[in-house]
Amino acid sequence: MHAPSIEYQHKYNDRKALDALYKKKGNCDDIIIVKNGKITDSYYCNLAFLKNGIWYTPAHSLLDGTMRTLLLEKKKIKAKQILLEEISTYESISFFNAMIPFKEIVISTESVDPIVIK
Repeated sequence: MHAPSIEYQHKYNDRKALDALYKKKGNCDDIIIVKNGKITDSYYCNLAFLKNGIWYTPAHSLLDGTMRTLLLEKKKIKAKQILLEEISTYESISFFNAMIPFKEIVISTESVDPIVIK
């Protein structure tokens, strides 16, 4: 989902902009948010993309979650700009947050619906 003006640096109760995007997901399980061509997060989670045995998290996340921060500090993931058109160059995506452990939910990038809603 393209969201060029979305802001969500601090976790708070006003998720109206995120909710509006999520309502457009149709029968998809979740959404991946794209801001100015750069991958940020999903509706509920931070993301990490696997390539050649290394996990990369988008450098431009909407919310620098506590688990993402910890994984970066422990060097289990690396921050990197990830562009929308690059998703297919990665093998897998992990959806994670403080309640969902890193690598518990992993999907193939082939299962990402290429339909982008603006």
